[in-house]
Amino acid sequence: MFCLKSEKRIIHRDNEAYVKVLSKEHGDNYGIRANGPNYPASCINTMLEDSEYDVFILEYYMVQETGMMTLAHRLRERFPDAIIIIFRNWYPFMLHDSGYKIDKFRADRGFGRNFIHDLEFHKAFLEYGKEKWKFRHINWPDKIQYQENVARDVGAYISLMPFTEEAEGPDGYLEIGRKFFADDSFHQSAQGHADMARRVKEIVDRVGVPKNPRMGKFNDEDHCYNWLQTGVIPDKGLTYSNSFQMLQMPNTEKYTLELSDDAEQGWINVVNPVDHPMRLFVAYMTTSPAPYVYPLAEAWMESNVRVQLEPAALNYPDKEVHVPRLVDMGLVNPGDSRVFFRTLEKAERPFRLVQVILTIDSHAESESLAGGNWLEEGKYLNFL
Repeated sequence: MFCLKSEKRIIHRDNEAYVKVLSKEHGDNYGIRANGPNYPASCINTMLEDSEYDVFILEYYMVQETGMMTLAHRLRERFPDAIIIIFRNWYPFMLHDSGYKIDKFRADRGFGRNFIHDLEFHKAFLEYGKEKWKFRHINWPDKIQYQENVARDVGAYISLMPFTEEAEGPDGYLEIGRKFFADDSFHQSAQGHADMARRVKEIVDRVGVPKNPRMGKFNDEDHCYNWLQTGVIPDKGLTYSNSFQMLQMPNTEKYTLELSDDAEQGWINVVNPVDHPMRLFVAYMTTSPAPYVYPLAEAWMESNVRVQLEPAALNYPDKEVHVPRLVDMGLVNPGDSRVFFRTLEKAERPFRLVQVILTIDSHAESESLAGGNWLEEGKYLNFL
């Protein structure tokens, strides 16, 4: 049984997150906050290498169209007998009244980000008119159909989070939300993670895991470099000029390649190790809303075609976010390719690179990649 504090916040991620509840020793979490399926869809070969797994859980409902079909197919190529489970979860920020979003409603009335746990908010919500509130996305036919198409194509199972259209009462969505969401009213609480673990276990117990599962091969290679979490770049495949430095961002556990403020320009050198062209992407840090803390910059390769790197986070003009943004540099031939970078203005913080991706064309489906949710230089920058 969980006390109220545990319901509101995951206190111990090492043992309360649903992956660890399910498998304390053999469960791995490859999720990166604020990341859709596009990064693993493009980089799953690099991410998993020779690892073997029986069960995969895909939790991408809101941004699933940016690569979950590709990701699921690549997983099925490699793991023909694995159980693939697709979560269909909801969260309170889906609520709106004809475009009047719940986030604006709670802010207008002076409630904080933990509004789903505030009984005074529940009262104000119901007094406003419970019949006015509808959930965006959770019942959208296109999103449901997309999930069903993925599940049908790869033989996956769809798992539904407890949900009701009724707002009040012990079984209403306000009470479900109070129990299952953390104190940001967005991420899952310990009880929410326990419920997700229960849903996965029910499917696995019903279906059963093969004793001798087959192992296939990825049909396509990918070569990806993501030093945001570790600050480590492998010894081969990627090098950079002296004007770039690998540094830890202040007050965080995140790492970036920073372009020196006094450098006219810098470069990275990427090796395409296969015998055919691959598409090259680089990811750099951005923020929103304006004023932006990073400089406007540009990038180019030997062709000298300039690509402008905007400092604004993509798709979140009204949210306070700090996330990477992806830019397509085009196809690169086998061997070495050099990408040059130059800032076009002075800014509060230096230009920062966090990822390089080499993949085939069909595996890259978005400009938004891994990011968000850390404290940097004294300011909390939240991702939604």
